[in-house]
Amino acid sequence: MTSHQRKLQLRDQYIRLIVSRCALLRSRWSWVLDNALPVLNHLLAIFKSRNFSDLHNERPQFSDFFRDGNANLLFRDADDDSTFTIFIKLVAQAASDMNAHKAGHTVKKLLSLIIPGQLDVLNELSRLHNRFNILSAAVYIDTSSTHVQSLLSRVPTFCDFGQAHEQARSVCIDAMMHFGIQMQRLDMPLDGLLDWTESMASILIEECYLEAVDESLSMGISARRSICHLLLSLSEILTKGSFGPRGVY
Repeated sequence: MTSHQRKLQLRDQYIRLIVSRCALLRSRWSWVLDNALPVLNHLLAIFKSRNFSDLHNERPQFSDFFRDGNANLLFRDADDDSTFTIFIKLVAQAASDMNAHKAGHTVKKLLSLIIPGQLDVLNELSRLHNRFNILSAAVYIDTSSTHVQSLLSRVPTFCDFGQAHEQARSVCIDAMMHFGIQMQRLDMPLDGLLDWTESMASILIEECYLEAVDESLSMGISARRSICHLLLSLSEILTKGSFGPRGVY
């Protein structure tokens, strides 16, 4: 390990320590977060400087509350929580405390700060996962129809599906499925997600067609796998969206 790599490792260990201590203050000592916006802003600046990527040696994944379609998990620690997921949970818990103290304007400010922009590096899986994780938490924090529809309109902008490799496409398809289940359990329409699904399907069908015309193209096998993945994900929305925890935290 080089000196530079060692410094990066120590930096990430320190970031993990700080965020974990904040979570410990909340869970063990009942730290009320209604006035924690300055602290959260400092933590957010760290993740913004990394463009919302995970720390080194952390595996890209969907947060448990998004993966399981359960808002209650925003209030529970999990052994496999990434540092960024811990931060998202702190944000959600702060929003809950602010709502309890009628500080709705502060919640809106908090949400406006954490929503990320378009992914600047194609196929960067950690940043892609975390963009979807943030939006899922933001939906639970404010379930008003206009807010949710605004958030869902951002989802397709996070990744250029037509240019992405198969792994990134798989993340997008899984995100569509998890958002679909989340919307079903919140009794909200799927219109925006269905538009995104149609767009992804059109790209994949076009690639299969192009390979059929020109067998020298190799995109068809990957496209067919992704189409199967897309169909299975739609089936999961239909079967799982009607079951499980409903409502918001």
